[in-house]
Amino acid sequence: MAIYSMLPGQLGRRQVDSSIDGGTQLRSMWHPFMLTICPSLMFGLVLLGAVGGLEAFVRLSDSHTGFAVPSTTLQNLATYLPIAFIIFVGWVWQAYELEVKKLVPWASMCSGPTAPSDSIQLDYIGSNPLVAITTAIRKRHYGILICTLGTAAVAVCSIVAASIWDLEPAPRVLPVTLQRTGTYDGASLDSPADVAQSLTRYLARTVLQLSSPSWMTDDYVISPFNLSDATPGMVLSGTTQGYNTSLSCQAADVSLSNNGTNVTITYAGVSQMIPCDVFVDEPGNWSFTANPYLYTGKVFNWTVGSNTPAILLATQLLPPNNCASAVAVGCIPSYTVMDVQVAVDAGTAAFNDTPRAVGTASSVTFPGGEYLLQIIDNNNGVTGSPWDAQAQVFSNHDDPFAYIPWTTSPPNFREVGNYSPWFHLLRHILLLEPKQLMDANTIARGSQQIFSDIWRNVIQPRNVTSDSLQGTAAVADTRLISRVGSIRAIQVCLCVLAVIAIFVFAWRPHTCLPRDPSSLASIALILSESEDLARRLEGSSSATTEALGNHLRGAKYQLVVNASGDSEIAVLSDETDFVAPKASLQSGDEEARCRFDWTPPILYPVARVTLAVLVLVIIAVLELLVQLSSRHTGLVNYDGQWAQRYAWSYAGPVVLFLVGLGIEVFDAGVRAIHPFVLLHRAPHPGNRLTYDPLHQSVTTLPFHALRHRQPMVLVSTLAVLLLLVAKIAVAGLFTIGQVTRVTNVQVNLNTTFAWNASALADTMATNITAPFLNPDIPGYDSGNDDYELPPLELIVNAGLETPNWTTPDIAVGALAADSAFQFLPTKSNLTARLPVLYSDLVNCTAVPYVQRGNASEGTYGIIPQLECVANYGHSPSRFIYEVTLDDTGHAGSVFPIPGRTGIDVAQINCSTIFFLFARNDDINLVSCNYTMTQSTMEAKLAIDSSAAYRVLSVNRASEQHVTPVDEFSQLPLIFSGIPTQDSIVDTAYTRNNSADDAFADGAPWQLFHSGSFDYLFSAITANTSDMNTLLDKNTLITAVQSQWSQYFARLADFYMRVPADKETSVSAALAAPQQRIFIEPKPARILEGLLAAIFVCIVSVSVTLRTAGVLPRPPYSIASRMSLLAGSEMLNLPELGEPGAQRLSTDALEKRLRGTWFKLGWWVGDTEGKGLRYGIDVDGTDHDTAVVLDRYVSVDAQSPQAEVYEMKPNLHERLGRSVSDNIDKMVSP
Repeated sequence: MAIYSMLPGQLGRRQVDSSIDGGTQLRSMWHPFMLTICPSLMFGLVLLGAVGGLEAFVRLSDSHTGFAVPSTTLQNLATYLPIAFIIFVGWVWQAYELEVKKLVPWASMCSGPTAPSDSIQLDYIGSNPLVAITTAIRKRHYGILICTLGTAAVAVCSIVAASIWDLEPAPRVLPVTLQRTGTYDGASLDSPADVAQSLTRYLARTVLQLSSPSWMTDDYVISPFNLSDATPGMVLSGTTQGYNTSLSCQAADVSLSNNGTNVTITYAGVSQMIPCDVFVDEPGNWSFTANPYLYTGKVFNWTVGSNTPAILLATQLLPPNNCASAVAVGCIPSYTVMDVQVAVDAGTAAFNDTPRAVGTASSVTFPGGEYLLQIIDNNNGVTGSPWDAQAQVFSNHDDPFAYIPWTTSPPNFREVGNYSPWFHLLRHILLLEPKQLMDANTIARGSQQIFSDIWRNVIQPRNVTSDSLQGTAAVADTRLISRVGSIRAIQVCLCVLAVIAIFVFAWRPHTCLPRDPSSLASIALILSESEDLARRLEGSSSATTEALGNHLRGAKYQLVVNASGDSEIAVLSDETDFVAPKASLQSGDEEARCRFDWTPPILYPVARVTLAVLVLVIIAVLELLVQLSSRHTGLVNYDGQWAQRYAWSYAGPVVLFLVGLGIEVFDAGVRAIHPFVLLHRAPHPGNRLTYDPLHQSVTTLPFHALRHRQPMVLVSTLAVLLLLVAKIAVAGLFTIGQVTRVTNVQVNLNTTFAWNASALADTMATNITAPFLNPDIPGYDSGNDDYELPPLELIVNAGLETPNWTTPDIAVGALAADSAFQFLPTKSNLTARLPVLYSDLVNCTAVPYVQRGNASEGTYGIIPQLECVANYGHSPSRFIYEVTLDDTGHAGSVFPIPGRTGIDVAQINCSTIFFLFARNDDINLVSCNYTMTQSTMEAKLAIDSSAAYRVLSVNRASEQHVTPVDEFSQLPLIFSGIPTQDSIVDTAYTRNNSADDAFADGAPWQLFHSGSFDYLFSAITANTSDMNTLLDKNTLITAVQSQWSQYFARLADFYMRVPADKETSVSAALAAPQQRIFIEPKPARILEGLLAAIFVCIVSVSVTLRTAGVLPRPPYSIASRMSLLAGSEMLNLPELGEPGAQRLSTDALEKRLRGTWFKLGWWVGDTEGKGLRYGIDVDGTDHDTAVVLDRYVSVDAQSPQAEVYEMKPNLHERLGRSVSDNIDKMVSP
């Protein structure tokens, strides 16, 4: 084993041959790796690549209206990867900033003689950031300023990157090929029966205030289109054809002649005389009018060249056939087509926006279009029309539209003598008095108005199968959308960092240092070569910062390379003979000089407790938020405002950033003082001095702290690392979700139900029953036109939607408008227990029967075999139902059991009704009882506005307060077929329906005969693909029950709805969809665990680390650290005096110093007059010889300067004697 052979007196600074090439030494100067070209270039490229990636993300999100919602795993990656990347960028930038701040003082000295405040006393690492910025501005250290700007940019990124995307509903617009499903090109208007049926549907919709058919606006009927693979909620847009009409009307010249018996009309040069007695139908109500005049109206065809205008003639008639006055209007329609831009819901065909004309209108014609008004007014007995000739004979007051349930009757009805259908439409729709219709302008304007409405409803499109057009499909689904504002902020910050990285490289501090100067060993290497500075610093180790500054102020300092190629700090001073201050303790202030009280402010007891409590408070608040979010289904309502969204998204990162500043300052304080605490507590081998945690990045600290046995540094660094993980976890802390908030409210009841006998019969007391489903059936005259209900065919076959407060089988009591519901979110609903009224067919069963006649003849009779009708009229043969098969061999009808009341005949009332469906080879006959029930049920209502409710569903299982309507169940007669409009024109329905006279002719079946299919079965079979399924008993029962309940729900809605008490209110559950801000439990729990671990780290360090009496001042500046070494025997160690020692690698230097032990404390110098000194020195206590006598290798084993020394065992005892223990005892309390 080689040992040192030099004596203590020979331990001094080695003289190096001055012939060493200084240029060679300068070329081997040390440069921080982070400030070289390659790392800076790579860092800048990574930042610019991130900027480009974010830009691609924004542009793709914008062009595709976001991205499809990824899996949970990918969502987590998209949440946490951006912030993890920013933290990585922060690590790199921390290394940049650290190197710049570390080298600026050395660079200042390297540039020339520099004042101590700009060099050896300059501190950017340990100073407050605001003070550092002020100092950098004052001293023009631009590198420090741009590094600080970069740190601020990283801080902004670390907050903003926590949320760079959202999941939100977003409409996507996709190009698609649409299929036109219908066109009006070639549509026909010349079929009176089709026009009549369409007109009936239009009038029923108008009176019931139901919505118009799809693909229709106030201006156009539009050719429909659709998409074969459309999805719910999709909005289709395309350009299609819109058709319009206008009715041109002008007054005609009218003159009376022959004492008012003739009317002469002149229009467009064509004249015609018309006798006033053309109105031959004398209404039966003439005797009821006090006015001597009656009013009539008629439509005539007119031929003017190739045109056929309609002439509308209105007369004031003095009975029987004298015209007192007359007016006439000539009208002719025209039609146009143009392109319109349409956007419709693919499922409902409802317009998403008002269709917009995008082309020029052009003329178009339709077969029958030019005389459509005349077709509507046709009075020639069109079969199937509501103004059939036979219907006019028996309908009330010659009104062919009396079957429509007009909510308001036109005034002065009894003054109408005879109106043709068009004039009745003018009266009903526009509510005009007869006198008003004696004005030509009123007739013209009214006709133009209703013709436009009627035309759009009566024209029907033709189906097409191969016509396509290009359009778009907008799908509103949840998409992953980029937060453009956040991403732009990150891009700006990253670009700033990239530019700053270039400037940092360009303006990097240039030094003439052979190695990293951050460690105490490096400081000792430089100080050992700087004799003047070492001499000046002797005795200043225990001085305060202010005293040290005053002491160094008289000179300037410069970093130079000496003749041996080593760096040293030269002192330039006017003093000819500098004498170091005495360091001996004075007896008077000995205790004050020995008790050092400097501690990083963050490590003061108050600061430690405050930081620990703050972390605990955050944990408690986080847990509170988790509980509140769970209990209240979210924390707060989200109103869609960007400020609220951003505030909650970044609240967590901002709080964590602010707390993180305290934790990072705490860690920096621990790193600054902990190595000195360890040296003060006990001697440590020299290799510990080759590493300084204060100048290390957080990523490398744990390894070095473990290796150099610095437990407090390890624990505080662990807190910082946990903080970085917490900054990643906080990115997914707050989310926005939709919930349904249910609150209990009171809502006033607007309507309820009450039995209304007069709606069903004139009076039950007179035993007169009625076909109550339509009071306008001949033979029934209630004298009250308010009780009218659309026939079943209007409801079912015409496809009319249900009234607002009616489900398919139940009439529901209505709620009053409530202003509190005015601003509710869309899709809000209300659940309330409401009064209901409904009718059911019950106890349905198959009925035995006897067939009379041969089915092959197409007509035969059916006699039900029930006890209550077996002896009806003392003859079973009198109770026979005739069945007439249609061309396909099928028939379907409803047959009631009529009740009879008389002196000699017992009353028979089975409360039973028969439903018969027959085929030429089979018969299905079932009977049911009928009931009507009033009760309450829970109804779910959509709230479209404060006054608009819509019944979504009624829960029958919730029924309570059941009250059967016995009056309904006991009715002796339910009319056959549940009549429709055709019941008006069928002569079989013209008989008197009183119990005594109903079967006067001895043929009761005639009363119920209505052809092969009555209108209940017409409705049942309208949408049945295979009628033969109705031969099954259960299928038939289900079908008739459905249609029965459907019809009577509407009857109850019309006839039995009554106002509720004004004071009546109902309790309801208001369910309003609401977007809420949630705190996610999993990230919250992770954060709580991380913060709890940080709390443990802070408490562990705070309890364990003792900093009192360790340092007299902050150890950040070069002078402060060197003063602890000045006068130390460490500077005379051969390990440091070896030529080229400054250029040793850190590993080689560790090996050289491993056998030497050092301690921080008070020392008695061997040199006369030196007295006591506080600092780091070689410890003279014997330690493990295996460690002391260790071999080391110099920087170059082959170098001529490489020597091996022999060290005596008692070397450390001769180097110096520590009196720290004695002084500690002396000043201890």
